[in-house]
Amino acid sequence: MINKTTLRCGLTVASTRVNHLKTATIGVWLDCGSSRDPEKLPGLAHFAEHMCFRGSAAWPTSTSLEEAVEARGAQLHAFTSRDHVCFYARCLGKDSGWMLGNVLADVTMRPLMAKQTVEAERDTVLREMEEVSSIPYEVVMDNLHEAAYGERSPMGRTILGPKQAIMSIQSEDLLKHIKDTRLPKRMAIVAV
Repeated sequence: MINKTTLRCGLTVASTRVNHLKTATIGVWLDCGSSRDPEKLPGLAHFAEHMCFRGSAAWPTSTSLEEAVEARGAQLHAFTSRDHVCFYARCLGKDSGWMLGNVLADVTMRPLMAKQTVEAERDTVLREMEEVSSIPYEVVMDNLHEAAYGERSPMGRTILGPKQAIMSIQSEDLLKHIKDTRLPKRMAIVAV
């Protein structure tokens, strides 16, 4: 049975229990995929997703975050689609409260977006763009979206954005994106 609640603040929480499992999978889903990127900054949602792993209030460096997660035998991941951004983790069931409250909440809601890490992550995003351009499935999907929706439609654009937009994204743009999109009514927490 799935338990679903919408809190007064608008946050949706859905969960279910699988009694024989000793692990948990928790996702924080955000209604801020690449189709909602500002017209002048396509690729912003994807870039912001990357930056959330580069430091947050509780985990000021990517190394401190990785070490804390790995010390508990857990995994932390994220992805951006045209519709959503999702941060999710797999951990022992006994660590689920820690994972949601101390890790997922922090990287999702309180990323630092420091200027020096923006520059370093920009290179990572640009390398990812090169890698994706050599994966036939990814190229076909981007071409299909462009053909179906048109190149001017947000749904017709690539999730990663064009190189010139990635080069222009600044720390202030990323912080504004977080402030504008991390609203309870645009979020859902899903846990098993």
